[in-house]
Amino acid sequence: QGASPEEISTVIRCVSDILKYALSAPGEPVTVEEEIQYLKKYAAIQKFRFGDQFIIYYEVDDEVMDAAVFRLFLQPLVENAIVHGLAVKPEGGRLHIRSWIRGKRIFISVSDTGAGIAPERLAEIREELRNGESQKLGIGVSNISRRIKTMYPDGELLIDSREGRGTVVRMAFTVAEM
Repeated sequence: QGASPEEISTVIRCVSDILKYALSAPGEPVTVEEEIQYLKKYAAIQKFRFGDQFIIYYEVDDEVMDAAVFRLFLQPLVENAIVHGLAVKPEGGRLHIRSWIRGKRIFISVSDTGAGIAPERLAEIREELRNGESQKLGIGVSNISRRIKTMYPDGELLIDSREGRGTVVRMAFTVAEM
């Protein structure tokens, strides 16, 4: 069964909006709210692609919405969760995006109930995060880690995972202005 004209129209509109977002002033910061709105469009395309393979939840504190962050900092993490975690698990799963603030420190987590990462592979990934390498890490996560460390002196990106149970990627950094 093919897609309806309405579904195709929605996907095309989302792709168009995503391209505009990704290409307009790439070096300029955006708010967390803008990033979440973009992410919802990206997730809509993935829902069209993978169907009911995953459910996505957003839990973002209002105080975080106006914080300045770099553009496209969540999309690679969500893409990894969907493509490598949830889509490969026959029963699918959940994706949970959370963000909260304590003082001027922002915390963000992207967690999934997907396939998880084997312990040996997770150790390699963590080592590359510590050393700033990207051979096993992947371009998206490597770029996010590098940008966090460049933009926020106290920034960190941590990955926890259990094979067969899911993965959690956590970021924390202090923002100068809010």
